[in-house]
Amino acid sequence: MKTIDTYIMRKYLVTFFVSLTLIIAIAVVFDISEKVDDFLGKGGKAPSLYEIAFVYYANFIPYFASLFAPLFAFISVIYFTSRMAFRSEIIAILAAGVSYRRMLAPFLAAAFIVSIMLAVLGNFIVPVSNLKKNGFEREYFGHGKYNPRNMHRQIAPGTLLYIEYWSNETFTGQKLSIEQFDGRRLVSKLMSQSVSYDTLHKRWTLVDYIIRTSGTKGDKIYAAIQTDTLLPFTPAIFQVENRDVETMNFFELNEFVEKERESGSNYMDFYLIEKYKRWSTPFSTIILTLIAVPLAGRRVRGGVGLHIGMGVGLGFSYIFFDKVAVTYAINGTLAPILAAWLPNVIFLFVGAYLIRTAQR
Repeated sequence: MKTIDTYIMRKYLVTFFVSLTLIIAIAVVFDISEKVDDFLGKGGKAPSLYEIAFVYYANFIPYFASLFAPLFAFISVIYFTSRMAFRSEIIAILAAGVSYRRMLAPFLAAAFIVSIMLAVLGNFIVPVSNLKKNGFEREYFGHGKYNPRNMHRQIAPGTLLYIEYWSNETFTGQKLSIEQFDGRRLVSKLMSQSVSYDTLHKRWTLVDYIIRTSGTKGDKIYAAIQTDTLLPFTPAIFQVENRDVETMNFFELNEFVEKERESGSNYMDFYLIEKYKRWSTPFSTIILTLIAVPLAGRRVRGGVGLHIGMGVGLGFSYIFFDKVAVTYAINGTLAPILAAWLPNVIFLFVGAYLIRTAQR
């Protein structure tokens, strides 16, 4: 590694961590001003100063850093590369016989270091932080338990469950349906207008229910007002909140996704996006660095301010493409893996074009 490599990598990493620290400090100040009433207990129970500092904000910071790190890596590269250009350092490097691709090497090496850090952060550290942060929010901010609607589950091979509404506070639900299949043939179907779970006796109560069975001699229908019975599942099947996937590390998330795939979950697209974004987001740091260097490496009128303005515009266009792709994926229009990686692919071509037309 040459002196110029060390110089550029140090500039990259120092500028990145300083800018990220500053934006985190600003974010914490704004978050405090927004939640001051909750911290004072005006909506219920008040947390202690220790809990605010070491439970909530100690775990808020990793989440926020992981979320915005690629964007601020991009802006950091724009800033210090623009300063290098206006001090004629870029021209001096190229004039010394260093090829443009060789000059990019320390930028990409630093971006790779940041990407690895973000991958570790997003897959192993942030999930633990989210678990503690979400628990704090549920206790003090009034974020109640998740109550699913229109939930589909495969509770066993050939056994499908549907419930229109379930309350995890009262352990009651509306319009339960359990269908049993033999291959493609419907063998039996249970339908209940309302259902509740007795946590003491571990039994279900069905109200206004019908059981229909199909056989070679025709269908049989049995109806009753109410019964206490055992069912092949517990309320735990209803207690997975969508944002709970944020609290799972790499291995837990992979295992959870496979179980949800087998159960026929109707939230699979959401879970898969979370899985793929944990790798595409860190990799975006490298893509955005490829764009930032040729963009800020030119001397233009307007100075550093113009470069930062152009960088912010490109950064927000990346976020726009990312949000649009995720929305299409959640609605089932786009494959989740494509939604996670499409912005990177698009901006990779933008970066390749800028490098090809860069001032040399």
